[in-house]
Amino acid sequence: ILAVATITSGTQGVRRQRIFGEETKTLTPVVHAIKIYEELDRLLSGRADWTAFVNAVSKSMIVETNNEIAAAFVGVVNASNAIVETGTFSETTMVNLIENVEMQNPGKIARIYGTKTALRALNVTVSNMVGETIKNDYYNMGYMGKFNGTEVFELKNALKADGVTKVLEDDKLYVVASEDKFVKYYTEGDALIIEGNPTDHADLTQDYLVASKWAVAVVLSDKIGVYDM
Repeated sequence: ILAVATITSGTQGVRRQRIFGEETKTLTPVVHAIKIYEELDRLLSGRADWTAFVNAVSKSMIVETNNEIAAAFVGVVNASNAIVETGTFSETTMVNLIENVEMQNPGKIARIYGTKTALRALNVTVSNMVGETIKNDYYNMGYMGKFNGTEVFELKNALKADGVTKVLEDDKLYVVASEDKFVKYYTEGDALIIEGNPTDHADLTQDYLVASKWAVAVVLSDKIGVYDM
């Protein structure tokens, strides 16, 4: 936001202003690869489905991409442009955080994002607000659809490669009013796909390699809010 001056009509004698603090963010792509193999006799006998195996490679690459993007999103709590509140959930603190984010992004409407578990921490203290609408929200979604007039959206969680650890944390709520796409995903070229020939291997195995280069980072140009409970 720039300072607005009051000047005399017919003059342009106003101090000029510039925007400082710009920053260049460099994304360095990293190669991600999967290589699979199967014995030729299992393929020829139909005991192994090569098409299903290859499809699993494609699905795995997509899941890995999405998980990295989600992990980058979680990382906004450490960004310099994030307004962070910590502690046990408080309705007043959350309302103040929403107002603060909207003031930092004039003209924009804030929205609350979080996992279903995190969103269930939202609560209101005014008893007459707990009406049929909120009851229906909990019945249909598991959390309230609006918190003191602010819309609420669920972020679908996922599991990391270990099959146990969640990608998104269940103790954080995010307040976003910016239209800035602050999670940057960059892919370099097309995926490299190499399907081997069984006769090229002494053990007569069929192999398949997929390699792709991408980078993910968070670049915040606007303020967002994070409630770390």
